[in-house]
Amino acid sequence: MFVVITKQTKNTSQTLQIAVWIFLILCGLCTNGSFFYMMLVHLGKCKSIMCRLLLILSISDVLILLNELLFIMYPLLKMQGVGKDFRRAFNTPLVITSVWFYTLAENFGSAVFTVIAYERYRAICHPLHHIKSSHFIMTKIVSMICTVSILFTAVYAIVFYFADSSAIFVFFFLLFVPPLVPFVASTVFYSLVSYTLFCSRNANDGGQLNAEISKRRHRKHIVLVLLVNTLVFFILNTLRKFFDSQLAQSFSENDGNKPVEEQIKYIVNNWYWASYMTICTVLNSTVNPIIYNVGSSEYRKAFLQSFGCLNCCHGGKSDHSHSNGSESQITVSKTN
Repeated sequence: MFVVITKQTKNTSQTLQIAVWIFLILCGLCTNGSFFYMMLVHLGKCKSIMCRLLLILSISDVLILLNELLFIMYPLLKMQGVGKDFRRAFNTPLVITSVWFYTLAENFGSAVFTVIAYERYRAICHPLHHIKSSHFIMTKIVSMICTVSILFTAVYAIVFYFADSSAIFVFFFLLFVPPLVPFVASTVFYSLVSYTLFCSRNANDGGQLNAEISKRRHRKHIVLVLLVNTLVFFILNTLRKFFDSQLAQSFSENDGNKPVEEQIKYIVNNWYWASYMTICTVLNSTVNPIIYNVGSSEYRKAFLQSFGCLNCCHGGKSDHSHSNGSESQITVSKTN
């Protein structure tokens, strides 16, 4: 779509933007690939639910980036123009399929992010009751997440295609649910986590891991990881939804019978809304691995320790410690 519009408008800045997007997507594939490899190497002996969910999120981000790359590159490879019918640039099977694939992946990631917030809370506040995952438990969780994601996407599609203008409030409500629900859940659970780490009298109970993070400085890094994860997810996804709503409103106001000159102006305006959406999408799938790797050594240690393995990153070795026969765990996730 972007390549087709650029070909018609002959705008050099748009061509430069496409090149920058492709570069960012490739960087995102590299950062997510290194993140995925790090988890496999350092956390391979961990069997917690959180580690497996993080692997799923990493794969989901890679699929989203590949989807965006195809979305940009396919018209260039096919070299097919749209003549003077500029609306076809936004109404092709490729664009429609790409948009709904991303919608499903986004809803899936939001559901996983919500489950991760609960798992973080359970692992930190109730470490003795936090158990390793089994194949049955993981299958059940993934099945539940997939079912909720598919049903929500189906309801959203029905409202999008079949509801009249009177249901515009329902449409915008469903549009902003994916970033809002995980944000509210994360805010509640992470507030409880912060209280447990800093205020609870039993903050040092529950095993060796809580003893290791007893220093206030290290606890601040744990909370910082949670805060950065949540804010990055919420800000980028909310901005994307805002641009998405502006693009949808622009389409609803266009009757398709305008002269070619006005159609060009209409497409150029929509270009910017769609381009802002693309930027938020790519950054959301790219920036978190970068944030994790450029932090201080204490920050990285807090992040890596909190995957669910005790001392998993001390010198690249795994040290499995137990307290009362239970492995204490604390989990922090990578956002979708």
